[in-house]
Amino acid sequence: MHSSNGAISMKFMSLSLAAVAAAALVAGCAGAERSRNLGDPRVSGATLAQQVCSNCHGLSGNSVSPNFPNLAAQTQPYLAAQLAAFRNPGRSDPAGYQYMWGLSRHLTDEQIEGLAAHFSSQKPVPRPAEGDASRLPSGKAIFEGGIEDKGVPACNT
Repeated sequence: MHSSNGAISMKFMSLSLAAVAAAALVAGCAGAERSRNLGDPRVSGATLAQQVCSNCHGLSGNSVSPNFPNLAAQTQPYLAAQLAAFRNPGRSDPAGYQYMWGLSRHLTDEQIEGLAAHFSSQKPVPRPAEGDASRLPSGKAIFEGGIEDKGVPACNT
């Protein structure tokens, strides 16, 4: 009988130790500086950039996937405006809505400003041009001057 009480006591102690360890682990990851909780206004924009946005846009805002745009070195007002617009479920950009509405709908204005500040301060990584190199001058002309007869403004404006 004594040995079964000892076994129960050891099992209880093991479970108690495991519970304390689990609680410590959760407490260590539950801080706002390590959170992925988009609905928690205490989580900073910089933390969200590192813990959430980096999954698609890269830690430094340089995406490795052609499906997700590079955010590094975009202007802060542009990034803030885009993130604020993503909160609108009626946005007409299907891909943007598909990927971003669920992520951005609960962001606070302060988080948006923090995200914009984080990514605008990152350095872009130059990438080689894709496609036919002979088309680069035409693309550059559109980027710098638009297509006047079609009402297409210059990209750099």
